[in-house]
Amino acid sequence: MITQEEKNVREHLVAEVDTLLHTSPKKVVRWKGTMLDLIEAVHTAYTTGLLRDEWGNPRLFKVVAARACVCVGHKRYKNAAVMAASARRRKGLRSFPFMTRYTYMLSKNPNATPLLDMLETKHENTPQ
Repeated sequence: MITQEEKNVREHLVAEVDTLLHTSPKKVVRWKGTMLDLIEAVHTAYTTGLLRDEWGNPRLFKVVAARACVCVGHKRYKNAAVMAASARRRKGLRSFPFMTRYTYMLSKNPNATPLLDMLETKHENTPQ
């Protein structure tokens, strides 16, 4: 059973992932974290069922993962679901799962945007 705090953290993550997925193509965005972290974050947001397409249908994970990769200028992964499963199994002192670290950052500052803070955004120069 998911606690109310976990539900709030996941809803916060969904909002951040949704913002990432709607990044303008005119922005050049670079992900400062590992791609494993990004895929884990996107998968966690996907599992909530709150990421919807323009018709209100739940988005497919492979579509969401591919879009997230494109938004940060990275190649698409053929099997992002395997990467997500691998990310959730991380253990140890140096490699906690992203959601553990994300929850910790939100506990320190509830108004933080940990996922979006891992993006480096540059506006593309447009000719005038």
